[in-house]
Amino acid sequence: ESRGDEVRKGRDMRNVGWLAAGVVMLMGSAACSRQPEFQLIGSIHEIMEGAVAPPAEVVWGSISTIVDADGIHEKQPQTDQEWEIVEHAAIALAESGNLLLMEGRTQDGKWVEYVQDMIRTSVMARDAAREKNAGQVLEAGEVIYNACTGCHQSYITEQ
Repeated sequence: ESRGDEVRKGRDMRNVGWLAAGVVMLMGSAACSRQPEFQLIGSIHEIMEGAVAPPAEVVWGSISTIVDADGIHEKQPQTDQEWEIVEHAAIALAESGNLLLMEGRTQDGKWVEYVQDMIRTSVMARDAAREKNAGQVLEAGEVIYNACTGCHQSYITEQ
């Protein structure tokens, strides 16, 4: 073999080496990008009590009208911080819906519909809070409440 052939073979071997290194790196990054395995820790009841109910109560309690002997009293967030609390509660409520949809917790198609309604309307409440729109927060809260009530009527049994 000539000196030129040896140089070409050396270059080809280096290129194969770089190609192999690139393939190994891609395989490693693909392995790292795989979805982690989730562990079910809490029961559905525990998730409802610990992750769903608290932010739902914040959203529902953020806007109200009280009529008493002293007149009509309107309540809604007044400061940016108060609106942010409602926004974050709506986000937490929507994300808790994802916990309810995890494999091992999903009940049936109707369950999925109720949870997806809760997520969708929680996102509406988040958007309304970002816009500081009390009327829309109130409307979204009502639809969230209806989704929760429908689900409870379908899945909670008397103990």
